[in-house]
Amino acid sequence: MPNPGPPRRPLGPAVWVGVVVTTLLLATGTLGQPVAFPVSGAAGWLPADGSRQRYAGPTGTVATEWALDRAVGLVGSGPPAFSTWLGLTSLDWTTVALARLAAVASDSTGLVTGRTDTLFSVARDGVRTEAEAPSSGPARIYLPGRLDLPEGLFAGNTWSSQGVVAVPDADATTRSAYRADYTAAPPDDPAPGCVVVTMRLRVDGQPDAITRRTWCRGAGLRDYSDATGVWQATTAGPPVTAPPEVGFDWGSADRLAFTPRAVNQTGIGIAQVSPVAAPGLLPEGGVVLAGSVVGDTLALDTTSDPPPVAWRARAGGHNTTAATLGGLTVAVPARLDDLLVVATLDGAITAFDLATGEPRWRRTTPAEVRVAPVVAAGRVLVVDQSGRLTCLDATGVEQWTADVGRIEHFGVSAGGAPVVAHSPGWSSPPRWVRGRTTTRSPRSLPP
Repeated sequence: MPNPGPPRRPLGPAVWVGVVVTTLLLATGTLGQPVAFPVSGAAGWLPADGSRQRYAGPTGTVATEWALDRAVGLVGSGPPAFSTWLGLTSLDWTTVALARLAAVASDSTGLVTGRTDTLFSVARDGVRTEAEAPSSGPARIYLPGRLDLPEGLFAGNTWSSQGVVAVPDADATTRSAYRADYTAAPPDDPAPGCVVVTMRLRVDGQPDAITRRTWCRGAGLRDYSDATGVWQATTAGPPVTAPPEVGFDWGSADRLAFTPRAVNQTGIGIAQVSPVAAPGLLPEGGVVLAGSVVGDTLALDTTSDPPPVAWRARAGGHNTTAATLGGLTVAVPARLDDLLVVATLDGAITAFDLATGEPRWRRTTPAEVRVAPVVAAGRVLVVDQSGRLTCLDATGVEQWTADVGRIEHFGVSAGGAPVVAHSPGWSSPPRWVRGRTTTRSPRSLPP
C-alpha cells in the first residue's frame, strides 16, 4: 500500500514547535471542542479512550493505557518528542486524529523499570506509528508515519511502509531511512475479529527488529512479542493497598515557604494544563492536575521551573472534577471509609473497594451528575441535574431525598448536627437544606 509523498521540510523544529503549540492553545479557546474521533475503518481496531490492559512476560509486567484524542488533547501532555513531531509532520493538526499508547514496565516486585509512549495517527488510509518515546534511549519520529494497520486489514494481507526516521534527542534534522514489511495471518486459536500482524523493521545502520502483534477489533492488542519474548494479557499484578487518610500538620504552618511555578508556557516538554479541580498533593512531592480541554491527568514535578510532567494518565473522555487521596488520584470521587464513591454523567453512583478497585454497589439517579458527591458522617450525598439531593448510607441504601433545585456547589458541616449548604450559582446566596425542605436558615439533617 503506497505512502503519501515525503513530508515538507520545516524551517526549523524549535521555531515550528513554538508557533504550533501556541496556536494549539489559542485554538482551544476559539474553535471549541474538536470533531469526534473516527470509529470506522482502521480506527475500529483501537479500543475506547482510557482503555487499560496489563501483559505478563519474561521480565515482569507491562501496564498499558490508550488515549484517543486530537492533537490539542495529546501533544501538550508530552512527552517532549510529541511536540517535536508536531513541528516536523506534514499532517494537519486541526483535523488529524491521534492515539497514544502508554506502556509502563515493572519487575516481579512491582518496581517500575521503564516507560514508552507511542503516538499514532488515525486516518482514512490506516493507523500509523508517528513517534516512539522511551524513558531510556533515544526517541524516534517516523516521517511519514509507519503504517502498522492499513485500511481493509485482513488475514493474508501483506504491505510495506517506508520513509525516514528523525532522532530528536540527537539532532532532529538528521534522517535515517526506514522500511517496514508486514504480513497478516489468523491467530493460532481462531478468535473472531482478530488478526496477527508481523512486522520486520529495518532502519539504516541498525539490526532488523521483528515484532508480532495480535490485534482484535474494538479491543486493541490481545498479545504481542518482541526481542524480549512473548507478552500475554493478564489480570495479575503487584499488591495494592489503600492509601491512609493524612491530615495537614497545622503545627508546621508557620514554616511554609512559597515558590511560584509557572505552567502553560510555550516550549517543548512544558505541560499544558486546564485544571477542573484544585491540585492534588503527592506524598513524594509534586502535584496532580486533571484537565478539561486536555483529558489527561498530569503529575508535575514542582522542583523544576517550569514544572515537567512526571507521569500522565487517562480516565477516558473529559474530566469534570478530580481529587487525590494519598497516592491515588481519581475522577469525580468521594472517599467513604474503605470505599471510593464515583458519580458519572449518566447518573450512576458506584462504590469501589479502594484497595482492589472491585465494585461493591451501584445506584442510579434520575438525571446526570455534574457535581462531585460529598461524604459526611458515614454517608454520601449526591445531587443530580434535576435538582434532587440524595443521601445514601455506606451500603448504598437510600436514606432520604430532597428537591433543592439546580446547584453548582454544596458542602456539609463538620461536627454536631450535619448541615448542607448549597448555592444555585456563583452569584446566588447560599441556602441550607434539612430533609425535604429548602430554607434561608441553616437546618440540621435527619440522622
